[in-house]
Amino acid sequence: MRYEPWRRRKSRTRGGAALWAVLASTACWGEAVERDAGEGSTTGLSLGSTTEALTTGASPEAPETGPGGECTSLQEQARELFTARCGGCHSGPAAQVFDHVAELDRLVDDGKVRAGDPGASPLYKLVDADLMPKGGPPLTKSEKATIHAWISLCTGQDAHEPLGPPQCTSNLMVPAEEMVAAMAENVSVAGANSSFLRFATLTHLHNAGYCSDQLDAYRHALTKVLNSLSSSNRIVRPTPIDPARTIYRIDLRDYGWDADLWEHLVLSNPFAVEYLFSAAEPLKDATGSRVPSQMADWLVVDAATAPLYDRILYERVFNVIADISSPTDPLTRFDLEEFLGINLEDRIAQEIAQNTERVMRAGFQDSGVSSQNRVIERHELAGSVLPEAPYWISYDFLDDTEIGDIFAHPLDFVADGGEVIWTLPNGLQAYLLVDGEGVRVDKADVEIVSNKEQAGEPIVNGISCMGCHSEGMRMAVDEVGPYVIESIGSFDDVEKEEVSRLYTLPDLLTAALERDRGRFVSQMGETGGPLQIAGEEAVSAAFTGFEEQRIDLRRMAAELGVTADALAPNVGLLPEGLKKVDGGTVTRSAMRADFGEAVCRLKLGITAACKPTG
Repeated sequence: MRYEPWRRRKSRTRGGAALWAVLASTACWGEAVERDAGEGSTTGLSLGSTTEALTTGASPEAPETGPGGECTSLQEQARELFTARCGGCHSGPAAQVFDHVAELDRLVDDGKVRAGDPGASPLYKLVDADLMPKGGPPLTKSEKATIHAWISLCTGQDAHEPLGPPQCTSNLMVPAEEMVAAMAENVSVAGANSSFLRFATLTHLHNAGYCSDQLDAYRHALTKVLNSLSSSNRIVRPTPIDPARTIYRIDLRDYGWDADLWEHLVLSNPFAVEYLFSAAEPLKDATGSRVPSQMADWLVVDAATAPLYDRILYERVFNVIADISSPTDPLTRFDLEEFLGINLEDRIAQEIAQNTERVMRAGFQDSGVSSQNRVIERHELAGSVLPEAPYWISYDFLDDTEIGDIFAHPLDFVADGGEVIWTLPNGLQAYLLVDGEGVRVDKADVEIVSNKEQAGEPIVNGISCMGCHSEGMRMAVDEVGPYVIESIGSFDDVEKEEVSRLYTLPDLLTAALERDRGRFVSQMGETGGPLQIAGEEAVSAAFTGFEEQRIDLRRMAAELGVTADALAPNVGLLPEGLKKVDGGTVTRSAMRADFGEAVCRLKLGITAACKPTG
């Protein structure tokens, strides 16, 4: 009987210690860090005279009364409950991870509670699943009901539509020069550390008229993407340096990044601009980069999308191989498994022979992504700094007949593609899509799998996976094991015994999936963001706002760093593909193609499209 479910295996020996050996001596799992804004001065940059423009994004005070006049009482009950049951770990100087569990508004502000929605609130999901309080008895049904009622009745707010058009059109313009000056002032006090500092900006979205709460999707997505492309074993939030939280300082060291990786992003970014203001020169000197800031929405969308996602993660951050797309030596799942210190085929054979309980497999007819049958498989990462860190892999098929029929071939099927989900040192998830030979691909073959939740759109590595797995692993139940065991005449006793050892009983698989989901949700809570925004995962929401909304004159002017009034008389200078903005709109693809040329023609800075002078 053959146990290798792939057409071939590329065998390599790559030097260097495995990931987990390198990280085993670093700090404890689950630590969350938000760099103190005091490490660099806050500029006092004003983003407008209205309250909306200056808001920090904190939730409004909960109403004094709610349905039945209960909110005052519910707030006090929730505060007392959190203090008594959670305060030992989450309040005072000895706090673990965060220290403000009794500050109800702050729990909403930092994303641990989703206003008005218990089911999307990381804090409630953890206590409801009995994953918190850690080390103590779970909350009673009555205590859980109190938290549920407080979130449902007392944290709602009249929010602006997060994925809708700009709704704060009175926002005052922040000129690009003022934005650059704020960054220059911030790095001026960093000393030797300034060479590690870079910036991601949402100033252009504020200038385009987006409200602060509309920008929260981008804020949360930025934190998620940075930490999803990180070799650190802690969650680190970028630091806002302005009162309106539109300029975020990034310390490259927090994510295992370096200056070369940042410059690779700059070269990949059609919206990267080198500014020539007087304040830009000391900023460029201090950071060592001619482009020390990039638009946060571009960074979120493109850094989360293959192939750039794969290049950052596998070439630059973890150095699995030098060139993921090499025509002779591309990245494969076998390279990743060797790097992580696991050999799936050996483990599968051992599981079948010895019932080691180190491999869990489940097969089923219907999944959320495939029209064919599917197999998923769980392995423990060897020597991981995370407790029971999982490595999941799916086996997907072009059809479910002959060797692709997992019910007829539960041990010797041959896959046509698959998805890998593995656990980063900080507890978030990383992804890899592969073909039938295990070779990395940007997009999965739509004949094998597709995004059914997005009208059958192709599954793109990184961003599609984040959207699908917004709450971690999705639940599944094995159908193959019971089918084989109960069948008569199709399998002999030896085959039935081998299948029973490899395919996992429902309660064991459910427990493993729930543990993995719980850890992911817990770590997502440390990013400060909700699992979903307006029904979408944060990175997917940012994608919608960046790629799918058409760009009018104000939005284009904001991205160029000027006012709409200044741009309007100069529309004739724009490249042909952007001139429709005069009275109309343009697409993001048009902006990607011609933005750099527009900057050059309007003399707003230097881009890759500018022709050398002299």
